[in-house]
Parts: sequence; C-alpha cells; structure tokens
Amino acid sequence: TAGDVYVDNFPNMWCTYCGTSIAQAETGYLEKKGFMNWVKFPIIGEKDQFIEIATSRPELIPACQAILIHPKDNRYKKFHGKKALIPLLEKEIPIIIDKDVDMEFGTGAVMNCTFGDEQDIKWQQRHSLPISSIVSPDGFIQNTGLRYDGMLIKDAQREISIDLNKEGFMAKQERIKHRVLCHTERGDCETPMEFLTTKQYMIKIKDYAPDLIKAAKKMKWYPKFFLRRATDWIGALEWDWIISRQRLFGTPIPFWSCSDCNEVIAPLEDSEFPIDTSITPPPVKKCPKCGSSNLKGTQDICDVWVDSSLTALIITKWYEDPEFAKKWITKNSPAILRLQGHDIIRTWYTYTTFRTLKLTDGLFPYGNVLINGHVLGPDSTKMSKSKDNYVDPRDGIEKYGADSIRQTILGKKVGSDFPFQWDKAQHGKSFLQKLWSISRYLSIFIEDIPVTKPKYSPIDIWILSELENARKEITRTMDIYEFHSSLKVIHEFTWSKLCDNYLESVKPIIRSDDLARSSTVKQILKDTLWSVLRLLAPFCPHVSEAIYLNMFKDEIGKISIHATEWPAKDKKKYDPEEIKLGALLIEIIALGRQHKANMRIALNEPIKLAKITIPKEYLSQIKEHQELIKLPLHISELKLTSGEELAIMLVKE
Repeated sequence: TAGDVYVDNFPNMWCTYCGTSIAQAETGYLEKKGFMNWVKFPIIGEKDQFIEIATSRPELIPACQAILIHPKDNRYKKFHGKKALIPLLEKEIPIIIDKDVDMEFGTGAVMNCTFGDEQDIKWQQRHSLPISSIVSPDGFIQNTGLRYDGMLIKDAQREISIDLNKEGFMAKQERIKHRVLCHTERGDCETPMEFLTTKQYMIKIKDYAPDLIKAAKKMKWYPKFFLRRATDWIGALEWDWIISRQRLFGTPIPFWSCSDCNEVIAPLEDSEFPIDTSITPPPVKKCPKCGSSNLKGTQDICDVWVDSSLTALIITKWYEDPEFAKKWITKNSPAILRLQGHDIIRTWYTYTTFRTLKLTDGLFPYGNVLINGHVLGPDSTKMSKSKDNYVDPRDGIEKYGADSIRQTILGKKVGSDFPFQWDKAQHGKSFLQKLWSISRYLSIFIEDIPVTKPKYSPIDIWILSELENARKEITRTMDIYEFHSSLKVIHEFTWSKLCDNYLESVKPIIRSDDLARSSTVKQILKDTLWSVLRLLAPFCPHVSEAIYLNMFKDEIGKISIHATEWPAKDKKKYDPEEIKLGALLIEIIALGRQHKANMRIALNEPIKLAKITIPKEYLSQIKEHQELIKLPLHISELKLTSGEELAIMLVKE
C-alpha cells in the first residue's frame, strides 16, 4: 500500500561497480584477502599516549567521527571523556563509551567512520555523530582535502597505509583473510559494499518480520532445514526494503515525493502503468502533508524483485479473475509449490511472501517450498568462465544422452550443491543401455502372450513383492521430493533385482514347453517392465518414451507415456514365507553364477554336479523347487545338505 512506501536519506548499501543502491537481501559475505592495520591515534593532552585501532579499512580514517570503548574495559578507562587526534588530518574526535563495543576483537577499541558497516550507522545515530561522505557513488575517495581525493578505494587504501607507516602511526600490519559484505546476488559483480547516504524509496518490511516468520513456519519446506535459513534471515532484518535502483532500464518507480518533507505521493487508482514520474506531473499540486509545491518525480527504477514478487498473483490471475485465483491462493495454499534456489530465499521467497500477504489480507502465495542447490564446476567451486571450470551440458548430450545427464543431476540430494562430473553421466548411460537391452530382449516374447491360469513360483512371488516395495518407496520419496532416493531405488530394482537376478533366473522358462509357466513369467516381465518405465519416466523422459512407443503404445492407447497413469498399488497379498523362499532361491542362483565366473566357466556351460549347503528349515522346500536352480545354472544333478551357512560347490565333470 502507499502507506508502506516512504523516502529516506538513510545510509544505504551501495554497489560502486553497479552504481546503484542494494537491498540487504542482495548481499552476502565472501572471504577475501586483505590487511589488518594497527593504527595509533594520539590522545590530546597526553604526551606519548595512544589508542591503537585495528582496522582493515584505513582509507576510511578521514571519515572517522569518534573512538568507542567499552565502559567496563579497564585498559581504556583513563581515556573516558578525552579526545584523540585523527592521524594525518590533525582533527580532534571524542572518545566515548558504548556497551556494544567488543572488548575481545582487535584492540578492544574501535573507530566510528561514516560509514564502514551497519554498526557504524547504529553508533552514528545513537551518539548523534557528524557524517562525512568521503566515498563517491562510483567508488572514488572525495572530500578529504588530502592527496587521496580522486583515487579508487583500493588505491587510497594502499596509499594511506604507506603514509601512516611513514608518519609513525602504523604500529603493525598483517595479511589476513576476512569475511567482507559484498553484492553477491550478481555473480559477475561481488563488489564489497559501501554505505552511502542517498535519497531512496523504501518499503516497510522490517516491522512485518514476525508475520513472515509465522507464515514460513506454516509452509512445508523441502528439505526441511531451509525453513531455519529463511526464518533466521527474516529475523535478522535490520533495514527496510530499498526498492529504488539507479539504473537505466527497468520498471519506473510510480511515485513522486515532496522535496521538503519527503512525503510520498501515489498515482491515482485508475492510472495506466507504467508511469515515468520524471516526465509525468503528480496528481496533486501541493504536498498533502506540508503544503509545499516542490513535488518531484524520479528517474529511478524498481528493484527487479518488485516485479518478480508478484509472480504468484500474476500466475493465478489474481487481478484478472479473483474468483479463480482464490481457488489457489488461500490461507495455506496447499496446491501451490514454489520451486527456487537457496540463494534467493532472502529475495524472491521473502518478497513474494511479504507482498502476497499484504496485498491479499493474509493469504499465502504457496503452501510448499522446494529449494534446489547449485551445480558446481568439477573442482567443487562455483562455475566461472574466468576459472574455465564451467560445464556445458551440450558437450555431453551426443556422447551420453540427455537422460544420462538428467540422472546425474537428479541423483543428487535436493537442496545440496554438488560438482558436476561426467563419469556420473557415464553411469547413467550404462543403466539406460541395460534397460534398452532388456527391453529389446523382452520385445521378442511379450507380444500375444497365451492366456492361461497363472502358475507362480517362489521366485515370481519374490519379484512381484520387490516391485511393489519399490513402487511404494519411489512414490513416497517422490511425494516429498527426495528424487535422489527415488532414482536410487529404480536403479537398484531394475539393474540388480530385475535384470541381474530375476531375468537371468527365468530365461530358460521363457522358452520352456510348460505353457502355463512360460506365459506366467512373460506376463510378469511385461508388467514389471511397464511399471519400471512409468516409474522412470519423470527422470528419463526420452528413453522411457521411446520404449513405450515401440512396445506399449498400441496396447495402452495413450499418445505418450507421460499421459499414462502412475503404477497402481498391487492389491495381491503374498505369503511372506513364499517371498523368503524366493529370495533364498535367487541368492543360491546368484551364488552359483558367481562361482561359475570365478571358475571361468561360461554361464550356459553344463555342470555335472552342484553341492549346496542350505539352512535346515529350508531344505525340503528347496528340494521341491530345485529345478528353479538347475535350469538357469545348467546343472545336471543337485545334492542338498543342511548347514548353518549357505554354500555351493560346482563339479564340472
């Protein structure tokens, strides 16, 4: 609302590279190299007495307004109420006490400069200190009356350090790595922030922080820990939202302001937007607050988040069709999901939530928030052309395929940053090659399967049970957006259980003369492959679609696999003992295949005798189903004995 917008000359964050004011949400701390300088400030009236100040920004010394010490710091108690001399300037400044001074940091005494950081602003206002603006909007030193005027900040920092040392004011200097507040929203900038006093348009957001935190806690967050990041950030807001930007292109600020009292004047409700107030006269001739006729528009444009924070309302047609929108935008909006990166929780998430709550009288823009991480370079750092560590997915599509690259990305935990590595794409490609091979193999057998009464073996019961377990777990993890877990289950079931175990165990049955058994196995393989394709389709849409079109479209009738139903729950109730027996049979067959490989015997080469030791409680059941072992392993005779551990010995001749 218009009452939430105001104009202020308050010190604000400024990017000297971009040449514009910056909102707090667009900043972050980066580790940078620098110097810590211990500078001596002479005490007026005290011979050879100094207070040392540790500072990483000596170029701001000409803007120093006071030295602050903690009231309980006995080291400086004798200096309370005295004055110090600013090195190189011969200017006197007061020594004052303040409980916010950290006695453990640096020397325990600090200088207040206008302005080095947010704390400087607080101290300046608390103690009504003067303001010296020595940094220009484009990053040059000014108004010092010294030789540093006209120098870039970094050059002035170097030169003033040299002069301090030359004049005997530098006690010592050390190289350091420290966290610096920078313009982090733009990866091509990352310039350290300055605090300049300029006239800016603001929106009151700080006072609404409790409402924003309350709303965040009512939403469902995926992963959950990002809720803490959001509430911590909102709870730490110290400034209102600066919405004006000093740039050439963007949405114009649609307000005028009074030059005498800073009252904001809004356009009429029936105005056509956008409005360029720098060339459009205000809707009133005099300020409604002070009566001044000195009303001016602005050439400033809106912060980009002013526009993008309306996305939830625009997408749901809030202003075009309110009745339709209210089906979606509700008190908890459970059907709407916000998908975004963790780096813009402070901006897009916070501002969208704030403006929607304000403009709809407390309705939510979304009820669910899914936060994704960043894909890093192979060296685990942020991709950058200057580092030559960026990855172009197009480089690998021809070699690995798009679905392999999708698996590489979706196989990582949602919300986490991770380095992109092509060997992971190779793993995804190998899986798809396996799926393609089994599909081609089965395509020979699963057309026109004779209709017979099903004749299940324990192995069949086992794979059907495993399929239902996989479907259930994949559905559960997909519902909570744990895609990496879903993909892992698909891989394990398809590659290990279906291809390497079940299919290898029933291949002889597929071609057998037992029509009931053969038809049963073929139908199980067909149904299982059809389920796997639908479970895999969200991750690998291209390969699953190709197999569907070649093998299932004529029967299913849908234009695309992505138009078909998600696999339904298997309502059959399988005997747990049958499942255990099937699992044991699969384990025996797998062990036999492993022994054949170790003995360098081809899998289809006949074996005269196999001696198998199995747990006593399964001995009779295994004897009953020994053909399930003999057929895939090509064993002529099977001798079974009981024992504590499963073991197998093969006799070739």
